[in-house]
Amino acid sequence: MDNTTTMKVVFTFLMFFLTVAINLDDNVLARLGFERDYLVMTLVTLVVTGLIAHRRLLLIVLVLFLSIGANMPAAFMLNFGIDRDFLVGVLCAIVLLPVLVRVMNWL
Repeated sequence: MDNTTTMKVVFTFLMFFLTVAINLDDNVLARLGFERDYLVMTLVTLVVTGLIAHRRLLLIVLVLFLSIGANMPAAFMLNFGIDRDFLVGVLCAIVLLPVLVRVMNWL
């Protein structure tokens, strides 16, 4: 096996292990010596690392979350202190910036 295949197997195992461990009962976690907060932080770290390693997937997930947030009711988003116009602006920048760079390189 080459290094990339080994890393994918290890990464998949860690994701599976952390997902199962987070959903265990608190007593089982205490007996194993884990705390739920540390497991959640590790899982989030692994997910973000995986998304950064595969930038196309990161962009898809980012556009998905930004479009969902931009289409929420205004009052709901203001409860979190987020303006929907800001999300729409960031979403447009993420989608249109690569197109503008290609057009500028073409000229």
